[in-house]
Amino acid sequence: MRAYIFILWFVFCDIPENNLSIHMHKYSQFGLSFLKSFLVQKGANPVFYIAKNSMINGDMRSDLSDKMVHEYHQTTIPLIIKDNPWIPDFDDYILRYIKCFDDSLDEDDQDNYYMEREWRILDQVEFTLENVNKIILPESYGERFHDEFPQYSGMVKLV
Repeated sequence: MRAYIFILWFVFCDIPENNLSIHMHKYSQFGLSFLKSFLVQKGANPVFYIAKNSMINGDMRSDLSDKMVHEYHQTTIPLIIKDNPWIPDFDDYILRYIKCFDDSLDEDDQDNYYMEREWRILDQVEFTLENVNKIILPESYGERFHDEFPQYSGMVKLV
């Protein structure tokens, strides 16, 4: 049996299967499903969503967040020069997991990301077919997939 190694560079979404239609309409009917425990072991973590137009003391939360991140970087540049190792880690492991969204958009709006329940991993994710929990693909590709990957023993959902 051939071993397949895939490198996935995309974000992951923790969307219940009965809510996938919006996501598939926006992006694609092709998908790979992994167990959450597998992704967590690879470093996956959910994104923290911030409503852009949520107000804090008269300021929009997104504007306040932008100001805070700007100040953080202005203040920490001298610390980075002094070779303070925690600052790049804070950027990578905290700030990259924050995402603003516009809560006034309809659920199916192309620019509404909130319903995606995004998870991120900062590294490549190497996996084999054995790590794939389920494959989602259009019905017209079902027979071809089984012909080309007869060794795959996980679930296949045809849409």
